[in-house]
Amino acid sequence: MAREERNIKVKIDQVKKVYNGRTGEMVALNGVSLDIADNEFVCVVGPSGCGKSTLLNIIAGLLEPPDGAVYVDERKVVGTGVERGVVFQQYALFPWLTVKKNVEFGLKLKGLPKDEIEETAMKYIRMVDLEKFTNAYPKELSGGMKQRVAIARAYAVNPEVLLMDEPFGAVDPLNRANLQNEFLKIQKQLKKTVIFVTHDIDEAMKMGDKIAIMSKGILRNFASPEDTLLSDDEFVKSFLGSETYIKILSRFRVKEHMRPQNGADIPYHADCEANLRDVLAQMIEYGTDSMHVTEKGKITGTILLSDILNLFQKGRKGE
Repeated sequence: MAREERNIKVKIDQVKKVYNGRTGEMVALNGVSLDIADNEFVCVVGPSGCGKSTLLNIIAGLLEPPDGAVYVDERKVVGTGVERGVVFQQYALFPWLTVKKNVEFGLKLKGLPKDEIEETAMKYIRMVDLEKFTNAYPKELSGGMKQRVAIARAYAVNPEVLLMDEPFGAVDPLNRANLQNEFLKIQKQLKKTVIFVTHDIDEAMKMGDKIAIMSKGILRNFASPEDTLLSDDEFVKSFLGSETYIKILSRFRVKEHMRPQNGADIPYHADCEANLRDVLAQMIEYGTDSMHVTEKGKITGTILLSDILNLFQKGRKGE
């Protein structure tokens, strides 16, 4: 089947950026080019100092490159703009405003009618499951809840492109996994073009349609997670690590590989939206070779250890 052609939403054309330090010039970006399609979720990943956050700041218009350019919908990026929403790691909420007022902030800047502002803000507050905390202040929220507010605020102004700089890096592992899952569900509904910077290759494998891997200001890889796992580039292989092929299991949901319910009495359950890597870890922990699959609390099928391992073997062989 032919691959669906999508319009280019963000074009990064030979972007360079050099910083001057005490020890001389440091090349942050060395002629980076890539095309990001409309509605595509791109994860930019690499070791510290590779240039990923610099690239995001240039796309956001917070930095100006001395060479090269960035285009959104064929318009050159010059400074910040409402078509590009940004979510940072440190939330950047206004501490004197409630959850609702924080989400309304950008909508008020757009000069929308009062009723539309309130309706839109509440829509996205409900989407991130914070309706009960509408009138709470940031100091009354957990880290994960603060980041939900930041995401709701960014989505509320309906940006063409959403830029995220390690948005889940400051929360604990459990909340991080929950935020990832919730964000993917929201993205499935809203279908925004997302550029998501992370240092975590596992997070990139789970979240991204494409993965851009950078090293010393150079783009070393821009491909789907599956093709990234099969890369021949020595740096990419080293960065992925020894567990390369098991990472592919993060790409698949239980509901895509479950079997019909067989009536067996199985004490363990997996949500239909869970990824197979997490379910494999649970099976190993529980010492079981099968789990019931549930959707909204109702058993809808069965997932087998043997099916997960077969998929893993196919990944190792590049099938």
